[in-house]
Amino acid sequence: MPTTRNELGLSLWLTPPDSYAPYAALSRLTSTTFPSSPNFPQSPGFQPHITLTSSIPPPKPNESLLSTLALDTQLPPEIQFGEIAHGEAYFKFIFLRIKKTESLLALARWARERLVPGLSVFEEGSYDPHISLVYSGAEATQKRVEYVAWQTSMAIGDSRGWTGGKVMLVDSRSPNVEDWNVVEEYSFP
Repeated sequence: MPTTRNELGLSLWLTPPDSYAPYAALSRLTSTTFPSSPNFPQSPGFQPHITLTSSIPPPKPNESLLSTLALDTQLPPEIQFGEIAHGEAYFKFIFLRIKKTESLLALARWARERLVPGLSVFEEGSYDPHISLVYSGAEATQKRVEYVAWQTSMAIGDSRGWTGGKVMLVDSRSPNVEDWNVVEEYSFP
């Protein structure tokens, strides 16, 4: 089992399409509003995303991992929001649950089976799709959770999700979130 971020390899994210109206507001929350709030000292900014899989070995020079996925053969995933929740893990401190739609599960399964060598069968029950809203090691008090829920509700309005989006291969091996960078990306038509 990996014990450091470096051993975790790369991550594959799904982000909303640029055309998704609340995306800019949601991005401001995770990159600026929450990190600058006194509620979340030392919380880094990051791009809102759903992790499809992680522990991806780095590609060889000039190798495109996304092209090996043949994403153009996959249906654009349907993303449906669930409720705001919180957890004990730093990267899953306060988050927006994402419902396990058939198309999202199919995309996550497809990616894991092709990008993570030696992976056993995709475990639908252990896959927990979500959009992290705050990374933090602080205590998830009711006040903090309510603040994030209110701000998130204002950002997304009446939206219940989106279809499609961008798949991003992200080098997330650094322990510093600010050092993470997009290696490749693919946009669903």
